[in-house]
Amino acid sequence: MPQAETNDYPLLESLQSQRESLSFEPLNIDLLQAQTGSIDSNLAAKAQRTLRAKWDLRVEQDARNAESIDINQQLAQFSEKEVALMFKNLVSLQLTDGCNGNCPFCMFGLKSGVTAKYSFESLQKLFQERVDLMKQNSFLLYWDSDPFDYRDGEYSFVDVYKLYEGLLPDNYHYISTAIPRGGEDDFINFMTYMIDAHHDTQNTGRRIVPVRISLTEQNIQRVEATLKQLTDALLKKGYKAEEINAFYGSIIATVGRFDNYLLPIGPLIKKADDLKDMRSTTCRDGVVLSPKTSQAIMMTAATIYEPSGQINIDLRPGLLLQQIPAKMREEHYATFSFGEDSLRFRTEQRHTMIPPVRLWDGTEYTIPDAIADMTMKLGREAAALTRVISNISRLTVLKMKGTDTLAQKAAFLRVSAEVFRERQRYINDLLASVEAFLNGKDPSVSNDEREKLEYYVLLTKIHVEKVNFLVSQIERNRAVHILSSMASVLANIGRENIHLLPNVLIKLNQMDDAQEVALHQFDSEVIKKFVESVESPIDIRKAQKHHAEEIVRVLLTGWLYAYSNNEHRISESVVRQKFGDVSAKIATIGKYLDSSKDDPRTTYLIASGSGKLLGFIYATMSEDKLYVHALYVDPEYHRKGIGKLLLNEAIDLHPEASQSVVDVVAYNKQAIEFYLASGFSMNGPSHTSFGDFPGGITVPEVHMVKNTREISKI
Repeated sequence: MPQAETNDYPLLESLQSQRESLSFEPLNIDLLQAQTGSIDSNLAAKAQRTLRAKWDLRVEQDARNAESIDINQQLAQFSEKEVALMFKNLVSLQLTDGCNGNCPFCMFGLKSGVTAKYSFESLQKLFQERVDLMKQNSFLLYWDSDPFDYRDGEYSFVDVYKLYEGLLPDNYHYISTAIPRGGEDDFINFMTYMIDAHHDTQNTGRRIVPVRISLTEQNIQRVEATLKQLTDALLKKGYKAEEINAFYGSIIATVGRFDNYLLPIGPLIKKADDLKDMRSTTCRDGVVLSPKTSQAIMMTAATIYEPSGQINIDLRPGLLLQQIPAKMREEHYATFSFGEDSLRFRTEQRHTMIPPVRLWDGTEYTIPDAIADMTMKLGREAAALTRVISNISRLTVLKMKGTDTLAQKAAFLRVSAEVFRERQRYINDLLASVEAFLNGKDPSVSNDEREKLEYYVLLTKIHVEKVNFLVSQIERNRAVHILSSMASVLANIGRENIHLLPNVLIKLNQMDDAQEVALHQFDSEVIKKFVESVESPIDIRKAQKHHAEEIVRVLLTGWLYAYSNNEHRISESVVRQKFGDVSAKIATIGKYLDSSKDDPRTTYLIASGSGKLLGFIYATMSEDKLYVHALYVDPEYHRKGIGKLLLNEAIDLHPEASQSVVDVVAYNKQAIEFYLASGFSMNGPSHTSFGDFPGGITVPEVHMVKNTREISKI
């Protein structure tokens, strides 16, 4: 049998290179399978472990052993009108529930095996009896699943696809896969079936189906080994290397989903900057039928509340007329998937912003639960706005042919501005209605629900402000490359620097030529430095009694950040126990602020910005030393220079002090580094009452000193 040489195939070379960059060994499946029968028990055991981890599928995870569902019985609970509406707006006829891809990027969370599948017999009957209904609308055969997981007895995805293709030859299809464990042979069989269509399209009359393979650390070895086996099979079938390369080049695209390129969605949502990272791979509104559920799906912002960026609503018989959204594809409104063709189409159709969710009949979509409805609508607007920013940022790098490319891009921008101005009225009305609801203080609304709505209001307002600025610049006829640079900057404004947004907008509006040239490089470090160069209006002033509540908020947050430590058995609950009653603490600090306001030996300063208290310092003079008892900054605003501003101001207020001293938690490396950078030096271990915690736990502390008379201020 002819063997493929990796160097002869660019796709295999690319896979090998990516695997080697991760320092992984190649998988030689034939060798490993042979080694499992070795008389060397250690070698056999090692081969078995490798195959179990990287290749083989456990019996209980195989779709053949999953629950079998009759799709016709599933649909029988709905009326014929409801079934017709479902298929008219069908996004996917998902063949399986569960998955064996183990993809860390999956927006719907990790799964362990297939739990249910449609029986092949019921699919045959469905396609035969409802073929006319299906012809009205192209749909996928997977969604929250991998197509190559499907198996029912002797049938596999290849058989389902042949059924689909035979009865619906004009329907467009697309494959996205991670080549799940157990699906390797099915993938090879499908691709072998496809190459015949590619090799002799005129005679076969069949469509070529694009295939996207997602690559992760979990599957890179398996994908490489599978593609190597496929290549060997095609060589054996008689195809030449140049024919195989042409086939791979026209049908296969690989997408690296390694750590640096993972969207913080699904199970990774906690890594997201929840005021910036809202993009998701969800890209449709419509209906998804799967063995276990019939659901309406709608795109929204990916947040801690909707980690997938998709809203799912179970469809109920008799209620579908109020539940089914009109099918909508993101690429028609928010991507340049087809390059300049997408730009022209979207400009002509005025598709520059994802519309609000609509019912199948074009009317406004409404969820009966008021809070869920407001959340859905605000999340949709935030998602639409963030895609507007993304589109504008990508305009400069969008490759186009011809001499009028700038004119076409400028036309797209003008339409984008007009569409946003029209939509802005709707968004403003929506925000006003939600805020009126919040201000009504309905006692039936829980604190969690109120917090959720307030977050979505903030999220939407921030993105309205960003897009409104860009649109105002478009209306001033700013150049395309400048607008793209501005959008790139705004796309990088999130929770850690949102307090800088007003000043960033001012600075962008006043950019000089040098800054425009620098930002036009679209270098992430250049953009980061531009944002960091914006000065935040931080106000340092004396604390007053009414600041006590905000001081306690920052103090508690600071304590949790500084003291919590597993090694020393200091949990969050222990810290809170040590901290004591919050209301009592507010009263105590408020009383102290009032009684010490005229004491020249006491310094209690606050730092405010962006409409809230960001940090504070409490210090007292004793003899000729300034004792820093507390210096805390809201962790969200760490490394912004706020702590240094407070410390320097406190030291400046006491020129009579020969030294400034502070006791720091010994394992709080960030605090120690801060004081060292501020001119303090380590002066041995120490112990204060702050280090005595419940349960007899003692927190190690370190004494730090700065000779303030001898060292000029930083």
